[in-house]
Amino acid sequence: MAFLKKKKSKLGIALGSGAAKGLSHIGILLALEEKGISPDYVCGSSMGALVGAIYCSGLPMKDFADLITSLNRREMLGLFTPTFSKSGLVNGDNIEKFLFYLLGDRTFSDLERPFTVVATDVFTGEEVVISKGPLIKAVRASISIPGIFVPVKMDGRSLIDGGITDPVPVSVIKAMGADISIGVKITTEVKKIVNQVKVSETKGRKILVDYGKIRDKVMTFLDKMPKDEVKVKLKDIIDITIENKKEGEKESLNMFDVILNSVYIMQDTIALLRLKQDKPDFVITPDISNISPMGYLRSKEIIKIGCDSAEAVLPEIEKRLKG
Repeated sequence: MAFLKKKKSKLGIALGSGAAKGLSHIGILLALEEKGISPDYVCGSSMGALVGAIYCSGLPMKDFADLITSLNRREMLGLFTPTFSKSGLVNGDNIEKFLFYLLGDRTFSDLERPFTVVATDVFTGEEVVISKGPLIKAVRASISIPGIFVPVKMDGRSLIDGGITDPVPVSVIKAMGADISIGVKITTEVKKIVNQVKVSETKGRKILVDYGKIRDKVMTFLDKMPKDEVKVKLKDIIDITIENKKEGEKESLNMFDVILNSVYIMQDTIALLRLKQDKPDFVITPDISNISPMGYLRSKEIIKIGCDSAEAVLPEIEKRLKG
């Protein structure tokens, strides 16, 4: 009697949004690689899209980690090109150049494994899943945090951050064909974010940020300035944002932190709801609540946290794969 060979389960990983915190995806993928686990399907939202694209291109995560951790303050600052635009503070041109250095002009069909990117249509609010065409443009769309990056126009749509509609795209991974799914939730819990954005305490009263009013006042101020002076001020804002704070040190608020924390309060709620609905088999949750969303100079620490968080779940993942 012939025995049928058991079909191998397909593994998919959904890499979530998180700005600088999303560099923890590098550590997670490194931990999987060390155990010989190679996802069959990858989907990324926002920073997850960027890291996922690098991973699926075949570039070793160790090499990417070495590159990211080697960037100094000036080099990191250079990735964020200020622009005089009402739709965003950063045009993203230098980030595209950085991605081209790593990826060339690859399309999705050039990748080593199936990969998709999630973005959001800024006019309709629709989740847009991109799986074909130029890779860099898709990634650039997915990382376009509203208010910071200028939206990207693709196929007649204006696209922004995928985390706005799907911070942990587990449903996309399942639709791609994954039998076993891993969701990586980077965004911190709302209660932790609220604690982070505390401005001061006066006579026992906590004063919290009114995000809308602050951003309106800043944009009104910038609109009244000459273009060249605006660019200088924007560079100053970006420069003080990309901090290298030590663990335990209190975060100082700047405009980028205000916008990003506002976005991630919303995304955290959406992520929790989507995870309940989409029900991944495993959830990896790096605890990066003590690091600013713009803490790119703490990349070595962030990657280590990602690696540790994956190692905590790996035994169960291995057990399930061996089935």
